[in-house]
Amino acid sequence: MKVLDIAFKDIQRAFRSAFGVVMMFIVPILIPGIIYAAFGGALSGETSGSSGFDFSVTRVVVVNLDRATDQAAGAILTEFLQSKDLASLLATTVVKDETVARERVNARQADVAVIIPADFTQAAFLGSGESNIVLYHDPTLTVGPLIVKQLLAQFADGFSGARITLNVAAQQLGTLDAATAQNIATQYTQWAQAQGQRQSSGQHPLFTVQAPPVKGATPGAANLMASMTVGMLVFFAFYTAAIMAQSILKEEEEGTLPRLFTTPTTRTTILGGKFIAIFLMVIVQVVVVMIISSLLFKIVWGDPLLVALSIVGLVICAAGFGLFLLSFVKTTRQAGPIIGGVLTATSMLGGLYSMTIPNAPAFMDTLSLFMPQGWVIRSWKLTLNGAVLVDVLLPVAVAVVVGAVLFSIGTLNFRKRYA
Repeated sequence: MKVLDIAFKDIQRAFRSAFGVVMMFIVPILIPGIIYAAFGGALSGETSGSSGFDFSVTRVVVVNLDRATDQAAGAILTEFLQSKDLASLLATTVVKDETVARERVNARQADVAVIIPADFTQAAFLGSGESNIVLYHDPTLTVGPLIVKQLLAQFADGFSGARITLNVAAQQLGTLDAATAQNIATQYTQWAQAQGQRQSSGQHPLFTVQAPPVKGATPGAANLMASMTVGMLVFFAFYTAAIMAQSILKEEEEGTLPRLFTTPTTRTTILGGKFIAIFLMVIVQVVVVMIISSLLFKIVWGDPLLVALSIVGLVICAAGFGLFLLSFVKTTRQAGPIIGGVLTATSMLGGLYSMTIPNAPAFMDTLSLFMPQGWVIRSWKLTLNGAVLVDVLLPVAVAVVVGAVLFSIGTLNFRKRYA
């Protein structure tokens, strides 16, 4: 078909222009790429952990000076600090000499030294006197020593509970012999130890700690690269459509278009082929830029159906706006300033450059809907944020209608000019 031959001829001509290829395919990726190279994985949401926050494991050295041998509280505490449940927080080693432990902290071979006193079991189980665990740490550290302190306080509460239990049992049963007191204290301590290990791993008998569900795509760092890429994609799709429409003026000035009008091919077929070339070129540009940016920046665009609908809205609106704009331009000399000025103004008002601002003023969203780019941007925002089909249909439909109306006006103007 002649109309397709004309369209493919214009597309081939566009690909012969090195400047055009750079503006269509390189620049839309280059600008987000520079930012991505500067900030790395932080913009694409790549973190070492699911919470987005990470800290080093605290190096703990334990000295157990507890003299008790049977159900020793010092041994129970040492075992607790070495448990697998705390492996993500603590790297615990045991030494026999207090001086060695302090020297390791001084030499920064350890972050915290936990020194368990000799009378710890007697004070913890039998309530005889007071006994204090010594926490010796690097004064320049804050998080690690605080974690160890909280864990020790939690475990000490278990021993305090054992003492309270013994006091209550003595009030109810009278004086307890040493074996009974030891048995009660041991059972309570074992229960407290089990509870401490469960709580340290995020469990509790009375409540459950759960993280909020992760959405497919949320505003913020995780999809900032996608937002920036979409902004560039929309801007340069409108630019490409205008440049392709400008080729009509260029061929008119070169004399190619008037010669075509002298052939048996009708004006409708010639102009139709050029209009189809605009659509096809924008489609190729959008698809190629999306594929390359997905590979380079690991962007997840969202639901394929919603992405396809957003592409349709973008292509039709960009093609219609480009043809509409150039239909009022008489020469290529006028085209450059008009394309640059009008596209920059409408893009800014349409919300392209505020797309990555999380808390943009509400009036900017309202103002953007008076521009063709505003409805295109809205459809892409919803798609990236994991919206449902019904929500995306309205902005896509408006973008398609606006693009079709502008395309019709531009087509009518060109046909009148070359009638």
